[in-house]
Amino acid sequence: MEQIKIFGGGSKEKLEEEVNAFIRDKKVVDIQYQFQPFVSRYDKHGLPSKVETMNRIMVVYESK
Repeated sequence: MEQIKIFGGGSKEKLEEEVNAFIRDKKVVDIQYQFQPFVSRYDKHGLPSKVETMNRIMVVYESK
């Protein structure tokens, strides 16, 4: 039976570590990556002054 696990965060390195630890003993069917930029700060004129990204990884795997 296929199941999914979704990981999310700002740091790609931390996300890679979490996903690698999770899939170590799983039969992986698919892995999908997506990132979403978003404005986290605006200046006094209402213009974006800081943009960050949210990283998401979906792992499709078979349960034992």
